Amino acid sequence: MTTVTVAANQSKLAPTVTRQLLLDSGYVLLGLPLALAGFVVLLAGTALGIGLMVTVIGLPVLAGTLYAARGLADIERLRLPSVLHQPRVRPHYRAAEPGASAWRRIFVPIADAQSWLDLAHGIFKLIVAVATFVVTVVWWAGAVGGTLYWAYDWALPRSPDETDLAELLGLGSSTLSRVGLYTAVGVFFLITLPIVVRGCALLQAGFSRAMLTGVAEMRDRIIVLEEQKRAAASAEATALRRLERDIHDGPQQRLVRLAMDLSRARQQLASDPEEAGRTLDEAVAQTRDTLAELRALSRGIAPPILVDRG
Repeated sequence: MTTVTVAANQSKLAPTVTRQLLLDSGYVLLGLPLALAGFVVLLAGTALGIGLMVTVIGLPVLAGTLYAARGLADIERLRLPSVLHQPRVRPHYRAAEPGASAWRRIFVPIADAQSWLDLAHGIFKLIVAVATFVVTVVWWAGAVGGTLYWAYDWALPRSPDETDLAELLGLGSSTLSRVGLYTAVGVFFLITLPIVVRGCALLQAGFSRAMLTGVAEMRDRIIVLEEQKRAAASAEATALRRLERDIHDGPQQRLVRLAMDLSRARQQLASDPEEAGRTLDEAVAQTRDTLAELRALSRGIAPPILVDRG
């Protein structure tokens, strides 16, 4: 039974690893052309907008560049869930007021901090994309080329003066040693391929997440904390009102009755001592009941300072 379970788990794990490897590879390989296109468009637009800032044309060009950066950022946000396995988070961009003028709408993205983060991401992502792309291509080439070296070794041209890697390592110059060495290297690349590609994808996706969704996630977290704080304050107020009502309906009424019984017993001491004694007995019983009810209510009161200090 255990053997069957392990085999079933391994059969499920293999497609998962393969699927994630393909998703990560596609994310990294597609990231380079997107980063290159974004770098060219955004850098040219930023330079042109800043260069024409002395004229009226500079601001619309810069605003259009920021809108282009926002579009490229949205494309990147659509690609992040396949790598990070987290829901897509899109920040709230500043919008123009209804009925705003054309110039007012132009200044909206210029005054938006997230638009500038999108622009910085589009320009600097090329550095990360190039590094991860090179590593991913090298590992794929090593894995495929090494493991299949036995199939095309015969077709590779060789000169008599050429010294092969296997011969340099002291393994000999035979075909078997050469094929064995390169196949072993290919197996190493193949085994480490999912780990290396996954690391490259996480590196690129982590950079994009920090630039494109970090502020939005922080803002959402602050909103959640504020809602929790309001809920806690509301719950505390409700508990205090309930405690006040319980004290008013319970011990307070008993204490009022106790005061009335004691006043009546004082008046009865001279005229009817026996009746005064019975009234005092009732007052004592009321005192015990009041103390028991106060103890029950005090168990639900836990000041935060007592909880913090034990």
